[in-house]
Amino acid sequence: MDKDNKNKLEYLIDKLAEEFELKVCSLNILTNKNPAILKITLKRIDEKDITIEECALFNGPVENLIESSNLINYRYVLEIS
Repeated sequence: MDKDNKNKLEYLIDKLAEEFELKVCSLNILTNKNPAILKITLKRIDEKDITIEECALFNGPVENLIESSNLINYRYVLEIS
């Protein structure tokens, strides 16, 4: 993935995270794996620990966002923590 597309994807995911009162700490795309791994690390805006349930609630919407953006055109595994 080129840097421009990664920046676009980060921006979209940041905006979505705000709706969940979360912020993206890091977004890493490991393209040397097959399939690639898209790792998103989140924090709560209020700085409290994020729960597994919050990660699970974010999973579906972010997956839909990534797919509809057409910024990733290869197989990947989504990891949210």
